[in-house]
Amino acid sequence: MIVIIRFIFIIVIMNIIVFRKRGKAMKKVTFEFVGQDAEEMAQKFYTWFVDGGLEDQVVDTLSDMGPSEVEVVEIDNEKLNIILNCKYKG
Repeated sequence: MIVIIRFIFIIVIMNIIVFRKRGKAMKKVTFEFVGQDAEEMAQKFYTWFVDGGLEDQVVDTLSDMGPSEVEVVEIDNEKLNIILNCKYKG
């Protein structure tokens, strides 16, 4: 069973899928867990991001590395979606 955790970033370092939503350029990064215990491992990864400190590390790292500050604007526990917004530093 393939379980997909989707992280949607307005800017990311990776070159993935480009699309438009509400007039803002966005990029989508998809992590797929496959194989034995994929569903359980996907849930553990999502929980690590939301409750285990990975969220802060991602936000801090991306904000330090890029021209924009990153903030989490939406977390959807049902779909395992996390939306990060980027705004110019200043």
